[in-house]
Amino acid sequence: MKRRLHSRGFSLLEIVVVVAILALLAGMVAPVATSIVKQERNEATATRMQQVADAAYAYFQDTMVLPTTLSALTTNTNVTGWAGPYIVDGFAASAQGTAKFSEDAYGTTLVLTRMNSSSLRIRSYGPNMANGGGDDLDVMVNVIPIRREVTLARIAIWNAAITAYNQNRTSGQPALPANVRAAFTILVGAGYLPNDTKLQNDGFGSRFVANPPGKTPLVAVKSTKMSI
Repeated sequence: MKRRLHSRGFSLLEIVVVVAILALLAGMVAPVATSIVKQERNEATATRMQQVADAAYAYFQDTMVLPTTLSALTTNTNVTGWAGPYIVDGFAASAQGTAKFSEDAYGTTLVLTRMNSSSLRIRSYGPNMANGGGDDLDVMVNVIPIRREVTLARIAIWNAAITAYNQNRTSGQPALPANVRAAFTILVGAGYLPNDTKLQNDGFGSRFVANPPGKTPLVAVKSTKMSI
């Protein structure tokens, strides 16, 4: 006589245990998944903010002033030397689609704040999308090195022109005065300097001065903002 095979069903206790295990696993996985998403968005935000910082550096190199708004990176507001746009939407792909340079990966507008004439801060409010709370992300832009480079380059132009003028000056030409502005006029008129008024200032916006001061004929210029 053949025995009938019966499949044993799950008991209520077994079902409760399985559900409890699944709930436990879900509770463990959810925070990990949330942390991964947060990390990815923070990384995407940091990349985006660095792109904005690079655009701000390029803006400064052309204009010698820092942008006051994000829109200044894309739209010329009659700033002398502006040669943008320095950044455009869609410059990078993101998990959320085409990136807007003005927004972080959480969809919140980045905040640009000029700290002083040589530095600005680019801030994302981070995951909580509100200022403060300890999760804000900052990128600083400091243009002091650029100002120094510009200053050194202009000093080199000046001193080469002064040396050439002094070596080639004829008896009919005036000696270069210690007054740098007056010397600039003479050097431009003699063809040793281009007629570019920006050359009268260093990269910090201050007038060059005679080096050494008061000496006639002028032999060199220096910046009061730098030790050399």
